[in-house]
Amino acid sequence: MHMDDRFFEQAFRTVGDGLLRVVARANLHLKPETLTKSLKRRCLADLRQLSVILRRLIFLMALAIELAPARPRAAKPAARPDGVEDVTASFGPQTGLFGLAPRLSGPLPDCFRTCSGLRPGGPVAAAPLIARWIALHRVLQDPAAHARRLAR
Repeated sequence: MHMDDRFFEQAFRTVGDGLLRVVARANLHLKPETLTKSLKRRCLADLRQLSVILRRLIFLMALAIELAPARPRAAKPAARPDGVEDVTASFGPQTGLFGLAPRLSGPLPDCFRTCSGLRPGGPVAAAPLIARWIALHRVLQDPAAHARRLAR
């Protein structure tokens, strides 16, 4: 077994253990509807750290992959004869104009008052946290495939 293989094996095992700790702390395996704000914030912070570590590990794996040389590109089409122009570019979607300065806005409408003031207390939805956990778990199942995709 090569040293790099042992390093990656240990690193992915450690990330998996950290992921299990986060799941166990919040009981995400029971798929709760809601979590307390503080618990969600702590778990989200841990999941962010784990995802950064996982991303860096996959990047290191991708650097070690040797790919076959790229296939040659197709030849460019022949030049158009004199007097012929391409009008197909005008058929596509028209892009909007880019404004250098934002529009002046008035005071906030009443429907946005909660955005600028205190947020209501109480439990928050656990679904985004569960989705992040499942996404990290899928990457941990086959990190080599993600590294190959990144290497291309």
